[in-house]
Amino acid sequence: MLIAIGLTTVVMVGVPVLLYAMDTLSSASELERAQSFADRVHNATDIVDLGQINYTSMEVVVPQYVSVSASGNTLTVTYAKEGADSFFWPNTYTHPISLTAPQGAGIYIMSISIESGEVQLVFTPL
Repeated sequence: MLIAIGLTTVVMVGVPVLLYAMDTLSSASELERAQSFADRVHNATDIVDLGQINYTSMEVVVPQYVSVSASGNTLTVTYAKEGADSFFWPNTYTHPISLTAPQGAGIYIMSISIESGEVQLVFTPL
């Protein structure tokens, strides 16, 4: 009888703790994907902004809970999952940013060019 009570307690306490741990690990990997995406967007935009190349295009995967926004010379990648902390990766560039943002998670072609003194950043869904 004592063993049955002990096992019941382990299951009742252990399962929620295990589920919480799995959720935490899942959120951590989502955040890592978001940060990797932000680094890729900013690195590519930097190269065009600095005039090293005039155009680049690449396939990217926009992770869940990630959005991209621009205001003036600043481009920001945001990770915002309900019930979790939000994270922002802003970068300010020499040229103004014109953005056609991704409309959600998925696979996109990200094209970056400089035209008339403005960095054009366009996400086209595949």
